[in-house]
Amino acid sequence: MLSSLQKEALEKHLNQITHVYGSQTFVNLVDDKRHEQPVKEAYDRAMAAASREDVRYQYFDFHNECKGMKYDRISKLTDILEEDLAKKGYVCLLGHAYILMKVCRWFHMEASDSKPRKYQFGTVRTNCMDNLDRTNVVQTHFAKYTLNRQLRDIGILLNKEDVIDNHPHFMTTFRTSARCFSCFHFKKYR
Repeated sequence: MLSSLQKEALEKHLNQITHVYGSQTFVNLVDDKRHEQPVKEAYDRAMAAASREDVRYQYFDFHNECKGMKYDRISKLTDILEEDLAKKGYVCLLGHAYILMKVCRWFHMEASDSKPRKYQFGTVRTNCMDNLDRTNVVQTHFAKYTLNRQLRDIGILLNKEDVIDNHPHFMTTFRTSARCFSCFHFKKYR
């Protein structure tokens, strides 16, 4: 049970992030055993108390599902969230697809047609406790899922079975871009 002060703080936080970023999907990757269990249970209680249409909470037992570095099993999580991911969308400018947050002040967009063809209406937030490994693996999976959708929508990938994993040059670019963005972000906000 949350105290009235905790409920008020949670509501303010959710109001702020949904106002800025749109609908939210919270993915909890905290282990449900050992020392992380109390945090997982507290997160469960807090999100149950939130009860909002623009906020979804999903627990994913990362350690159990991905045991033995079977990261392909994150597709189970994507399957669960597929409708949410589709609703959240992405920003697409004519001839160019960009993954952007709803608040575009953090991004510079240039294209011959500056009117977006598609919009993004929310974000997926993930959390873990000890380090960012779980979060990075899951967010990378969501990024690849979204990039596959974008490339299908603009006609580069032809069907659902055709994915960037089948194209080594795409994967090299994807990994290089992710590393560069991560390094830039770390240096800028450190």
